[in-house]
Amino acid sequence: MSSTNSSTELPHQQKHLTKHKRQLHKRTVSEICKSLHKEWWVCSICLELMYRPHVVKPCQHIFCERCLQDLATANPLRTSCPLCRSSIEECQLCSDVDKQIKSQFPNEYRKFAEGKQRAGPLPGHSSRRHLGIFDWIRFTTGNREYRHVVICSFYLGHYIILASRYMSDYIPEVPIPNDYKLDNVPLIVIGFISTLILILR
Repeated sequence: MSSTNSSTELPHQQKHLTKHKRQLHKRTVSEICKSLHKEWWVCSICLELMYRPHVVKPCQHIFCERCLQDLATANPLRTSCPLCRSSIEECQLCSDVDKQIKSQFPNEYRKFAEGKQRAGPLPGHSSRRHLGIFDWIRFTTGNREYRHVVICSFYLGHYIILASRYMSDYIPEVPIPNDYKLDNVPLIVIGFISTLILILR
């Protein structure tokens, strides 16, 4: 009799587990994020709510942008993760996490956004990429996207000028770091450089 009951209970349990798995799969990332406590969104460095969280590679730990900028003050190219001590090669903004924090904690997020923003590079080799003259990059400002060509490079910032968009078809594109600055260069210089490239290509 007991063996019969156990044999009938087993399919019932499996059916229940299958139903539970289906319900979990139906949950969106947003729903899962909303169910997490505030502690999940706290930066392990400053112990405050993360503002503009970045994931560091290759270890995949996440910290707020301000703390990463502080870590990179001494040497952006040789910054170690404060949790695992692995060398940080790249920092990438977690846009989905940032949006989720903004929607869950709008008041606190607004205070961070209204506060004084820190200027400085992020850790990683890509944040201080040394580009040669006439290397092409992509520069995004607001909703508009431009193509630019580097004319000179400095440790504290790269100075670039706007060049013709169609010319990017002839020169490979390089990902732009977060700390590039768009310098105000007279249009006559832009025209001269663009003409020079067309003549030389």
